Amino acid sequence: MHTPPPWKCVGQSSTYWDIAGNPVDGMCTPIGRIRKTGNDESNLNLVLVSGELLEACEAAMRIVHLWEPSEDAGDKDSDHFNENMLLSIMKQRFEQAIRKARAGQ
Repeated sequence: MHTPPPWKCVGQSSTYWDIAGNPVDGMCTPIGRIRKTGNDESNLNLVLVSGELLEACEAAMRIVHLWEPSEDAGDKDSDHFNENMLLSIMKQRFEQAIRKARAGQ
């Protein structure tokens, strides 16, 4: 299980940032170090929000399941065919991202 968000930068040097998360009683759980590269701020920001992005994907999947058409919902001439196709693509991408994020569990 990953360290729950929020995550934050708790220290840095000229070559890395220290990341920690899930503050409890003022103490944070160390997560790791991010090496500084040419995309410093972008990489740091993406890592810092990754736990929240995973939670958002999982919440969206609960909504997707409510909106999914049933097996007998009709054929491709449905007024909502395009929306259902986009919903299916979104669902697949969320599922892939969640599987990758949860792979070590």
